[in-house]
Amino acid sequence: PGGGYRQGAGAQEENLFRRSNYYLSLDAELDDTKQPERYWSTAKGEEQMLRTNESMYPMDEFGTIYTYGITVFRNTEDTGYAYLEQPLYDVRSIALAAYKQPELKRND
Repeated sequence: PGGGYRQGAGAQEENLFRRSNYYLSLDAELDDTKQPERYWSTAKGEEQMLRTNESMYPMDEFGTIYTYGITVFRNTEDTGYAYLEQPLYDVRSIALAAYKQPELKRND
């Protein structure tokens, strides 16, 4: 979860993890004392609540992870991740895995 945010990678997911509390939802091993409610959606769109010790990975092929209650409290990397004067509260996100090297088809 979070791509390579622990190793300093800088893509979109890592950026979100550094600027908010989003990592608490997807990287649940970091906080054993205050686990957020975690839900995942199956390929059929059925919402399932995860138990505290249940892993979110691997996800179903078309599954997603919905997170609400995210607080974004830091600015962009260009500003050195300065604190925002007005944090963004109750941000919601849908996480899904991208295909790695999918088979491509031509549309001629």
